[in-house]
Amino acid sequence: MLFLLLKFIHVLSAIVAVGTNITYAFWLRRAGHDPDRLPWAIRGIQMLDSRLANPAYAVLFVTGLLMVTTGAFSFQTGWIAARSSSISRCS
Repeated sequence: MLFLLLKFIHVLSAIVAVGTNITYAFWLRRAGHDPDRLPWAIRGIQMLDSRLANPAYAVLFVTGLLMVTTGAFSFQTGWIAARSSSISRCS
């Protein structure tokens, strides 16, 4: 039951994070090349990023780790190991 709850939160946070990022194209399209609208669009994007996307990515990371610790997956699982190694190379 805990794993299903974590998976639900994980998927929901992925939808929120990626969905928010997709809206950036809309914001920039609305601003166009108008120098008066561009700062408005950038502020909107920054607000969405700080209030929705970044917290959702943090929840995504934490729930991913928690799902591994519940025993459903291990850090040796192919896609988890590949992602873990790419994170360690960036550090």
